[in-house]
Amino acid sequence: MITRLTKPDNRCPWMAITTPDNVYCTYDSMCLGVECCLNVKLFMFLYTVKAYARYDPCDYTLNVGLQDYNYSIKFDMGYDGVSDEIPTGFDVELLDLVCLIKYDIQKTDIGLIASVGVGFCDSSDTSNCVAFISLLANAVLPLPICKN
Repeated sequence: MITRLTKPDNRCPWMAITTPDNVYCTYDSMCLGVECCLNVKLFMFLYTVKAYARYDPCDYTLNVGLQDYNYSIKFDMGYDGVSDEIPTGFDVELLDLVCLIKYDIQKTDIGLIASVGVGFCDSSDTSNCVAFISLLANAVLPLPICKN
């Protein structure tokens, strides 16, 4: 069972090549979503975190989550790109770190180029991350036709 869980999921090669080797992910059947288990070592502490990101082409929404925290980001049909960071509430108070989901999504002629990651950052300076794990790094997501 461990071998099956740690074996790479090759259904979505344009997404699979953008995830690091130490992150174990599965992809949805249309290659519009990823769900991952992350092992994060912060100094002498080891955390296992579940994170996901999924794009819904019918209502132009990116749904992201970390542990029990879920977020939806709605896009305007005419957008060219959007970047932001979302505080998750999954903080490490002992080390004065906040956990953020950072994303950057750009629309091109071939689809969406998406970068989504999880960072454990200094609470007073969120640009200074002690650990940053990329779920997607410039992954190409196709723009499918929505069938309701």
